[in-house]
Amino acid sequence: MIAVLHAIDRGELDLQDPLSSTRTFKGSDGKPFDLRGDHVDPQFPGAGSQISLEEVLTAMIVRSSNEATNMCLSLLGDYKAAVEKVCDKVEVNRTKVERLIGDAMAVRKGRANETSAFDLAKTMHKLVSGKLLSVESTQFAVETLRAQEKRLILSVLKDGVDAGSKSGEIEKIQHDVAFVGTPPCSLAIMSEGMTADNASETIRALSHALLSAQYVVNH
Repeated sequence: MIAVLHAIDRGELDLQDPLSSTRTFKGSDGKPFDLRGDHVDPQFPGAGSQISLEEVLTAMIVRSSNEATNMCLSLLGDYKAAVEKVCDKVEVNRTKVERLIGDAMAVRKGRANETSAFDLAKTMHKLVSGKLLSVESTQFAVETLRAQEKRLILSVLKDGVDAGSKSGEIEKIQHDVAFVGTPPCSLAIMSEGMTADNASETIRALSHALLSAQYVVNH
């Protein structure tokens, strides 16, 4: 999201740009591939439907739509370099995006999408603190994070606490990163090797233990 909003701030893209929805993308071998199975977002508009960039960014954040994520990465062109520029600005070095989601050939070639809890937390903190984007783009990002549908860290918070988050999940790997409170603090938790239910329960339990008592509900 940050890399796309950077492009918007530079005048290269606009939130109202019309796009054509798709589940077919260009793979690392230059051949098209389709998102299938668990990679598919059933709520994403059918192929060929008109959708705005704003709607695509929102779907990518609030429900981790893989179609939306791949569309955003494809818009950036050299998305690896675009993400590296964001990481340089944030001053983190354990995050990389080397392939589109669902690109089986890229996976076989060893291309990876990786990050760390530290990188996620620091990026979130700088984003919501207004240190990465224009005022308008920061406001859009924060409002989109507040609208998160998969509420892991957010589920342990008291009513009225200002917060937003971005979760992510693939087989046996799950994470969540959130900003919480005013002024905002940030928290990122990553899990590996657990079932989806156990990972979610662990993230919620750790969130309750790590966040200030002024923010979390009592058990």
